[in-house]
Amino acid sequence: MLRKSLVLLSAITMFYGQWAFADARVSVAHFAPFATDIEDTSVSVFLNGEEALPNVKFKDFTGYITLAAGEYVVDIIPTGSETIAITETFILEDGKDYTVYASGNGTLQPLKLFALEDDNTAPAMGNVKVRVVHSAPFGATLEATEVSIRTAGGDLVGPLQGVPYGVASGYLE
Repeated sequence: MLRKSLVLLSAITMFYGQWAFADARVSVAHFAPFATDIEDTSVSVFLNGEEALPNVKFKDFTGYITLAAGEYVVDIIPTGSETIAITETFILEDGKDYTVYASGNGTLQPLKLFALEDDNTAPAMGNVKVRVVHSAPFGATLEATEVSIRTAGGDLVGPLQGVPYGVASGYLE
């Protein structure tokens, strides 16, 4: 009963960030275009068996949600279904920020949860920091998904040449 109460309290914390009990923070994104109609991509995110984020659609991206440090089983269930489409276990540490995102389309690339540790330290004066994540599952093989990131003028951005699906760059300043 105590475990269920703590899970429910964590879920409530997600919606009411002012009641933060720890300083692990998670941003959640839905990058899995598994249906042709955006309404049909709706899913619910469950944390340790409790619904935490209902009706999340392709392209949705949350701000940071404060959660207690510890282990979380994350289940993604399509709206109107009881079948888990994706499940993964993550361990959150105090003082760390994370981005967890779902990607894949279920045909060319499998549906999967990805987790990134975020670096929210300030860049040097006058600069910005950017991280590039290849989350577009448009090819059946990793080689077929490779892209190069270029400026509008055609210059290669950092080392971002031949980047396959599922890869995130480090932070570029």
